[in-house]
Amino acid sequence: MASPDLGIFTTGPYPELVIAEKLIKAGKSLVLDILAITTLSSLNALDDISLLTNEKIVTRSTLEELNDLIREQESSSHTGTFTVGIIDGQYVKQVLSPETVQAQIEHLQQLADWVKANCTVVPTTAALKLNALEKQDLDGKLGKSFIDSILTAREMGCILYAEEMPLRGYAYVNYQVNGCATFIILRVLKELKLIDAARYHEKTLHLVSMNYKFIPADADILYLAAIKSKFELAFPLNVALEGLIAPMMLSGYETFEAVKFFYKLYAEKVTVILSADNGDYIETLVNATLDVLSRKFPSQNLEEDLMRKIDRLFMYIPIHQQNLRALTRKYFASRMP
Repeated sequence: MASPDLGIFTTGPYPELVIAEKLIKAGKSLVLDILAITTLSSLNALDDISLLTNEKIVTRSTLEELNDLIREQESSSHTGTFTVGIIDGQYVKQVLSPETVQAQIEHLQQLADWVKANCTVVPTTAALKLNALEKQDLDGKLGKSFIDSILTAREMGCILYAEEMPLRGYAYVNYQVNGCATFIILRVLKELKLIDAARYHEKTLHLVSMNYKFIPADADILYLAAIKSKFELAFPLNVALEGLIAPMMLSGYETFEAVKFFYKLYAEKVTVILSADNGDYIETLVNATLDVLSRKFPSQNLEEDLMRKIDRLFMYIPIHQQNLRALTRKYFASRMP
């Protein structure tokens, strides 16, 4: 999902983070939807969530959806697949060899086996209380397994574990079901010391690299993204920077983490190997960061806040302090009317 026009809007309002973390730490059960399961698998984090003692619940329809995907792939396991789509007005073809299809089948089977071994698979009895036409309409709009996950979470008093914020929002507004997503799970695992900070940053950056958008970003995640982007304003750094103004970022931490990111850029400068045309990478990345912050804060207030934090954090490296102050002044001067 490297295209900036694609991706999953996964973050939510700050109160969702607070409530979800509190409920998870209190041992509330989790109802996982199919995207949560596949996301954990893509992150190689199924073992990580198993460290939480909370009961993991999956609806029968979610497991059936996995089995349906397996059967669909099996029908092409000897011939491979050929599909044609349209991207930006151009026809694009995708060819999957029989070996690739077989690998997908094995992966899906492993997911189904993990669900059966690690989760409680339940029927959705709450669906029986709905009018048949109402349930059919909801299944068509949201997908049967997802609406079943919402109804099960409500009936059993569980947290809905779903990656897409609009779907979690729908569940909360219409069914009063609290939600969480993988980036929240990772935070809880770190806070409970079930994973260390390095693994937390690695897996969170992996989420960003899958184009999961507006995940709150700290300086370590931004720097790892810069390394992956070869210190150019490219993917995934461009997506990670948006995390500075994610709804779940605490007030004041946006600029604090940005200045800490700048500190890392200067501190590690001697170790960075650059392409010949990227010698001014610090100025490029500072400007890109300020572009993001400027979408949230008035220029004068932002400049003053940044200068205070630059002076404090760069106190013992005055040469870099002066250079960063100059870059910051230059940036805001260019924005004056």
